[in-house]
Amino acid sequence: MARYRDYYLTKASSVGDSGSYTWQLPIGIKIQDIRVIYRSTNGATSNTVGKLCGMVTKIEVLNGSDVLASLSGREAQALYAFNGRGDYGKMPYKNLSAAASAVVEEEFPILFGRYFRDPMFYLDTSRYTSPQIRLTHIMTISATAGFATGTTTVSIILRIIDSGAAPYAGFMMNKEVESWTTAASGDDPTYLPLDWPYAGIMIQGLYTANAATAVLTNFKLLVNLGQFTPYDMTSSDVAAMNRDQFGEFEEWFVPLSDTTFTWLSDFYQDTGAWFDIAGATGKGNISSVTAESIVGTFTTGQGAGTMRVRAHGLCPHASFWLPFGDGDTPADFLDPTQGINDLRLLKTQGVASGAGTVVVSQCRQ
Repeated sequence: MARYRDYYLTKASSVGDSGSYTWQLPIGIKIQDIRVIYRSTNGATSNTVGKLCGMVTKIEVLNGSDVLASLSGREAQALYAFNGRGDYGKMPYKNLSAAASAVVEEEFPILFGRYFRDPMFYLDTSRYTSPQIRLTHIMTISATAGFATGTTTVSIILRIIDSGAAPYAGFMMNKEVESWTTAASGDDPTYLPLDWPYAGIMIQGLYTANAATAVLTNFKLLVNLGQFTPYDMTSSDVAAMNRDQFGEFEEWFVPLSDTTFTWLSDFYQDTGAWFDIAGATGKGNISSVTAESIVGTFTTGQGAGTMRVRAHGLCPHASFWLPFGDGDTPADFLDPTQGINDLRLLKTQGVASGAGTVVVSQCRQ
């Protein structure tokens, strides 16, 4: 029987409005996951952005120059959505609000297992000489469309296996291997590493008010120049496959007490929204939804913080997940060390100026 504990590496530590911050990880422990929690206080008038995921630019786990994990805030949340398991439609914890001086809170989990609290795979820091976690962020400072200066804090919680851990089998190494600006057409190739087995690949195509399936239209994975093609599928069918496995995703947002709002949710495909308004006279209407952009109108006089908008949809942070096998069974992972000398992902593009990334989830031993 295993015994676990949650340990604050740092708790509500004040950080600057921008910069990189590093904490040393204890040596000799086994870590299932790391929960990175950012909190920041909205501007004195409002924060029309209402969230901070796009301001967390990088979360890294390092051992000197060796990169054990490297994801943006958006990538970390999307990868958790596909691999957190538990209930369907599971995004990491968020407390999103546009209200004046409200505290916005978002969680960015770094998983070392195939899924949240996986007992089989974990990071064993005794195998490294100087393990660290490094966070990089650039907060938007504004009285109306951002956060108040000097109000950002970070908590880092390690989930540690104290005793009874399964025999060491490795950990899931999740990292971004490519970022590029999308073009209006054509295939962008990613030459993938050939060092560790793949549980899955995540592709992201962010462009405001554009559906993820318009920015990237097809994915083709070629093994040894096309001798084997694990994937050659439209992005629409990949999004549908992801829905079949994970269901829809959802999140809540508190708008300002006004007559109208526009909010950019984190879902870029088949997005919908509806109101939850306190008070017998409260009325609201969703005027339009374009990709992640939600426009609504509602009655005034409902006090700040009494109205919530529920957004739901597919493609969290405009991302798609390509698993190998079920993404859980190690025997079914794609192992490039077994006779593969060329592994290439072709992403067919459909909209120029999008922000594309490729994230790999590999089983490192």
